Amino acid sequence: MAFNYLSKKKISKRDRKVFKLLVLKNKILIKDIKDKLLSVSVLFCCTVLL
Repeated sequence: MAFNYLSKKKISKRDRKVFKLLVLKNKILIKDIKDKLLSVSVLFCCTVLL
């Protein structure tokens, strides 16, 4: 969605690269947070069950 919006507007290639890098970093961050949440919830479940 955001990529389509950016490509329709006339934006320099450098700005587009920066935007893509930001999106990539955010995806990695989100994945990292999800992994941490998952491990915490698994630990919590284990402690409750034991």
